[in-house]
Amino acid sequence: MTEEEIDADPVLSKLPKGSRRRKDLIAGNPGESWWHELPKELKVPLVEHMKNYVRPKYDGTLESFDGPCIWLDQETRLCKHHLHRPNVCRDFETGCGECLQWREVYSGQIKE
Repeated sequence: MTEEEIDADPVLSKLPKGSRRRKDLIAGNPGESWWHELPKELKVPLVEHMKNYVRPKYDGTLESFDGPCIWLDQETRLCKHHLHRPNVCRDFETGCGECLQWREVYSGQIKE
C-alpha cells in the first residue's frame, strides 16, 4: 500500500505516522511481522494460552471486560516482553484517551 492509500482508508488512516504497522503495510507486509520475529520460547506459552482462552461474555459491566494482557507484569506494570510486543501494542499511543480509559477499567485488577 502507499501512504496515500492508508490515509484514504477510514480505519488504517488512524495508524500513527511512523508506526510499525504503517511501515509494514507500505513495505507490502500485511501480516503481523512481530510474530515471525518472536523467539520460540515466547511463542509456545502464547499459543498455549490462545488454545485455552475463553472470551468472557461482555454484558456491559466492568467486571465482564476481558482481563489485562498476559504479558503485563502485575508487579512492575510493564510489558514482560516489550521488544516483542505485537502491532496493536506498538500502535496504541501510551497516555492517549483510549489508553487512559483502559487503565481506568483495569485499575482494580492491576496491583498498585
